[in-house]
Amino acid sequence: MISVDGKYYFFSLDIVQKDEGTEVRLYPKTQPLESIL
Repeated sequence: MISVDGKYYFFSLDIVQKDEGTEVRLYPKTQPLESIL
């Protein structure tokens, strides 16, 4: 979770195992925390 200008944003985290190593992907979820609560 990242706070920007008093709003909190959630991120989906994907961890992909590959032959050359581990890849981490971040997908931002655009809705602010207020819209969830």
